[in-house]
Amino acid sequence: MYEFLRGKVVRKLPTAVVLDVGGVGWYVETSLRTSGVSRLGAETTLHVHHRQSEDSVRLFGFAEE
Repeated sequence: MYEFLRGKVVRKLPTAVVLDVGGVGWYVETSLRTSGVSRLGAETTLHVHHRQSEDSVRLFGFAEE
């Protein structure tokens, strides 16, 4: 479905980042490592995996494929 997201990091948490991609804020769950290499205010690319179940929709992001 989605291969990657490229945008500006507008919020950073220990295990998530919010990417502004074309004016849409994407909440992306990450590992500590991926969050650590993501710089606030910088443009970054995250390779993503979309996970949907009966009770949740989650988007996971990775700095490397």
